[in-house]
Amino acid sequence: MNTQPIERIEVDEKSGLFLEIYYDESAENPRDNSDSLGTLYGTPTRHPIRVGGDAGADDGLTYDEWSAVPERYQEEHSLEEALCEGHRRAGNIFIPLSFDYDGLQECSEDTADAILYVRKDKLLKEFNKKRLSQSLRETGEKILRAELSEYQAWQRGEVYGYVIRDRCGEVLDSCWGFYEDMDYCIGYGMEEGSALCGEGGGGAG
Repeated sequence: MNTQPIERIEVDEKSGLFLEIYYDESAENPRDNSDSLGTLYGTPTRHPIRVGGDAGADDGLTYDEWSAVPERYQEEHSLEEALCEGHRRAGNIFIPLSFDYDGLQECSEDTADAILYVRKDKLLKEFNKKRLSQSLRETGEKILRAELSEYQAWQRGEVYGYVIRDRCGEVLDSCWGFYEDMDYCIGYGMEEGSALCGEGGGGAG
């Protein structure tokens, strides 16, 4: 943990509690979370080492789904474009991504280094549906973008935690793993600090 907080806020003057906000330097890669709906696959022809991808991930297409992409299309386009076309024809939801100095970003299919996707059958099973409606497709896209945003925050180091101390510097509470939204971390910490004030926290004067 950094020795100097990003922010130090007085929770309550009478109790002497302070909320300190830090970067969470031990934050876990959210792509290691097995509960993720989407799968991140780093394509092998661009920057597979820098892009990485989920452990054990594959391109997400069956042999028949790959075969549905016309041979001429595969000859005239990059592997990444053909991969996106295969997912499109299979009815899957996907986001093409490229690597730059800020991490993975959404991009056009012809410049993709990676793809974040969820197969149609997985999405239907997740929501116990038999048909992929437009509403469900939009829900799937929203979840994928939320997962991407969380991963981008981790890549940029924008993960936070808080520590609540009394006037003597003793730690009364802490919580970590707030991805991207420092304001939410502060708000949550302030609520917990106020609750501690109600319990009589504050230490010796």
